[in-house]
Amino acid sequence: MATQPARTYTYLARATPDYFDGRRYYVATFPDFPGSFLEANSLHQLQEMGREVLAMYLANIKINKKAIPEPKYRRRHDLKRDKQIPITVLKL
Repeated sequence: MATQPARTYTYLARATPDYFDGRRYYVATFPDFPGSFLEANSLHQLQEMGREVLAMYLANIKINKKAIPEPKYRRRHDLKRDKQIPITVLKL
């Protein structure tokens, strides 16, 4: 049985800045994975954590033998307050 080559997926994380006790942090949601979110102290940290979270999410989808959703890479310029961060993960 031939092994399928790894495929690269790039999903969008929508990062919204917020403040708590005078400190800035970001809340990120993933439009392609409703209900998924994470919090990070910086955009760099958000990208690193997002890559790990999405890799685990995709691994769980594969274990349950479900279809991996195709990325709907989209940017919405009407969301002035949010930043769109592309996060790339490899399909396992």
